[in-house]
Amino acid sequence: MPKIAFHWPSLIASAIAIYVVGFLLYGLIFEEAWLVWSGYRAETLAAESWRMALSPIMPVLLAAGIGWVLHWCKPADLGAALGLGGLVWLLLLLPTRLYAWVYGPQPLGLLLLDGGHLLADALLAAAIQQAWPKKAQ
Repeated sequence: MPKIAFHWPSLIASAIAIYVVGFLLYGLIFEEAWLVWSGYRAETLAAESWRMALSPIMPVLLAAGIGWVLHWCKPADLGAALGLGGLVWLLLLLPTRLYAWVYGPQPLGLLLLDGGHLLADALLAAAIQQAWPKKAQ
């Protein structure tokens, strides 16, 4: 396995961008639909707030994973980096999310919302990390 030294500024920026996209989708734009599809109610969500405290971990891990793929594959340009982000989504993120839908009682709307969110995250992280100016090595 190749050694990797993360480019921390672009990784942190990617993680923040992923977190913001999640907030916009789940907290503002699709809040009501998400509550219905997920089976949560506002009052039960408050009782589960300890889970929400873990939410910053996911964007950091996803940004790090995308960073590792970009470092390993060394895409030539933004288009190639976006292609890699799309492949990470198609081959890793979407199938993982499909398990919860196929084997659980979740509605299609939740799968589409979560799948779209993960696609946006993978593409955004790839774009930010590829486009971020880096010092010559």
